[in-house]
Amino acid sequence: QLQVQNMMGSRYLSTFQEQVTGWQRKLSAVADVVAIMAEIQRTWAYLETLFIGSEEVKKELPVDAERFIGIDIDVKKVLKNIFEVKNAVDACSNDLNLIKSLESTQSKLEMCEKSLANYLEQKRRIFPRFYFVSTSDLLDIL
Repeated sequence: QLQVQNMMGSRYLSTFQEQVTGWQRKLSAVADVVAIMAEIQRTWAYLETLFIGSEEVKKELPVDAERFIGIDIDVKKVLKNIFEVKNAVDACSNDLNLIKSLESTQSKLEMCEKSLANYLEQKRRIFPRFYFVSTSDLLDIL
């Protein structure tokens, strides 16, 4: 992407402007998708064990557990589609709705994360000693 930006500043740009602009757009799309996917993957990996593996969380937060199951299916489908293409530029720039879909998934993950935090905060208010316990340990205790 840096090389393409350098080409944009070249005095010979007029000859290759269409190709350089096209590559700049494609590489920008790849950078955006990679950034969003990194955030989604971090959050998803943290919440997956809680919402899929923990019966307590499923029982206490049934709506969010169902939402997370839908998110889990969506994330795995996106990863599978990207894996099948085998080319990052093609995978990220051909699907125009990919970034919108990933942003929607990210906002749903944030909703699940906030619900879990609210649930844990309620438990900590009931038993104040839980404030000194980490989130993962608290979930193990509950």
